[in-house]
Amino acid sequence: MLRIFTSTLLLLSTFFILNSASAGEVIVQDFVKGSLNDIKQERKDQPFLLVFWSKDCGYCFKEMNMLAKLQPKHPELDIVLVSTDAGLEDEMVKHFFEQTGLEADEIWVFSSDSPRLFSYVDRDWQGELPNTVFHNSKHEYQSIVGEVKYKQVKDWLKYIRNEQS
Repeated sequence: MLRIFTSTLLLLSTFFILNSASAGEVIVQDFVKGSLNDIKQERKDQPFLLVFWSKDCGYCFKEMNMLAKLQPKHPELDIVLVSTDAGLEDEMVKHFFEQTGLEADEIWVFSSDSPRLFSYVDRDWQGELPNTVFHNSKHEYQSIVGEVKYKQVKDWLKYIRNEQS
């Protein structure tokens, strides 16, 4: 009986997740120790931008607006967003992105405020924001702490285009 209940619950959960994703609903995922590996695995041989932000970071908001303006001209720009605000409510995350107009391929939120989560991303990172990590197709990366400028993203896009040629 317990197995039937568990199977039914799992099936219903999967249905609701798929249903909300297909309706264009933003799904916010918990960022935990292995999340970066999951993100890289999903993007095997594909470049992406990993942007760490906080709701209280003015430079983060400015950078998101810049990326939102760049996005329509560069649909190949794969952006993964990670909020360092542990436990940030999904509605707050959705509200933030409605304000910026930025569309992310994935949105994550730190599951806890443990400083260890920073070190799982980069052992030298202490949590300064914004932190934008440029991953090439081999997942070699360059991390820029502080506001990323339009030209830096354009130069990276040019680099990855040449890398893929």
